[in-house]
Amino acid sequence: MRLAIPEPVLVTDHRDTLLLVNPAGQKLLGKNKEELEGEQVSKIIKHKQLRQLLTSDEKEDGSAPVELDFGSQIYFGTISPVIVDGKKMGQVCLLRDITRYKELDAMKSEFVDTVNHDLRSPLTTMRGYATMLEIVGELNEQQTGYVKKIVEGVESMTHLVNNLLDLG
Repeated sequence: MRLAIPEPVLVTDHRDTLLLVNPAGQKLLGKNKEELEGEQVSKIIKHKQLRQLLTSDEKEDGSAPVELDFGSQIYFGTISPVIVDGKKMGQVCLLRDITRYKELDAMKSEFVDTVNHDLRSPLTTMRGYATMLEIVGELNEQQTGYVKKIVEGVESMTHLVNNLLDLG
């Protein structure tokens, strides 16, 4: 039997023996089908978190982020038990490559940090100087209106930056 799923798939029995591994799983583990299938998970899986995920005794569906040491790939592992007549007969483990999503998350965090630093400082400065104009001298009605609009604009931008940071 061959699983043509692009993500690594590992199938074990109730004794934690690896019964089936697809080509993506073989590539990830760095071994061929003959070296993997029929062997105990504890003997062939070196990655601790993946081994723990595969040897879990829980009957419930479970998910756990699994960071693998292969390359710099990050996988999200899901495990689904195979239950027959109320007895756990084995389980199916699917590993999804989430490396790109983690990279995007890091880029988002970097963007939010940049926005925080590069926008907050000038906004604070503008608001400070706009409010100080009244202190250094008397302003006419038109100038007071302009200062008020500047302060309102700065407060609006500050609110937008805060919303962006909250979303981040």
